[in-house]
Amino acid sequence: MLKLKFNRSIVFRVVVREDKVLPRFIKLLKDLKVLNIEVDEEYRRVYFKIQAMKYLGLKDIIDEYAKSAYYEVKSLSNRVRIPEDQLRRTYEIMKNKLQKIDRVTVHNKITIFFVDNTMNGYVYGEAPYENSLITFNLRSIHTIGGLDSILITSIPPSLYTFSYNSKTYITNVERSLKALYEVEDKLRKTLNTS
Repeated sequence: MLKLKFNRSIVFRVVVREDKVLPRFIKLLKDLKVLNIEVDEEYRRVYFKIQAMKYLGLKDIIDEYAKSAYYEVKSLSNRVRIPEDQLRRTYEIMKNKLQKIDRVTVHNKITIFFVDNTMNGYVYGEAPYENSLITFNLRSIHTIGGLDSILITSIPPSLYTFSYNSKTYITNVERSLKALYEVEDKLRKTLNTS
């Protein structure tokens, strides 16, 4: 049985208002144990990642300090070792369980791309496979008009980047996390039955 674990996070890009003190905003982020803070002082942009379970604590800070903000809700699995014949069986099972799936091979590196429609929204996934190791990188998609016309091997970031809105932030994150949980569970079951 494969132990597929996922780490859910939210990646933010925030432009801090001119009437707010940038170092104070950064200190508040550090107090929340935000990860990977990058600051562009000239343009007052701050990029950071926060564990998904801390999304509520961030809302008031973003409301007070942000001129604009964008975020993506994502989930990254640990690397799992599976033989290539099991990968083929897994891919065949995934074709029947996911809404849209494709596979690309470049220089002996296989990448599986997929989109799935859950009860809580769409999820886009990439799964690079090399040297018998596979990792799943999932992103919640906020809109999916014309899925049939989209090449899933190159989904634009605009589909999985949310524009921050104080009124919809909590609902969007909660729905996104539920959608990610559904796909994570589906992937665990698929890997363990192939």
